[in-house]
Amino acid sequence: MDNIMNGEKQECTTSSWQKIVSYEMSPMTFLMCICRPLLREKLPNFLLRQERNILMLTRNKLRKKSRLKSL
Repeated sequence: MDNIMNGEKQECTTSSWQKIVSYEMSPMTFLMCICRPLLREKLPNFLLRQERNILMLTRNKLRKKSRLKSL
């Protein structure tokens, strides 16, 4: 990955973690190496789950309303 700040190339490996711990890595490289892959893995599933939850909630609310009307 290109480090935008210093224009140096940095591999995303376990040594990256050690550099983060010792504060040698720039924030930009940290974001590129660790955060982005994590987000790419976790976020889509998380968002899908949230959407499904919202859909279920609204569907249940609608059902309750229609049930009340039928009484």
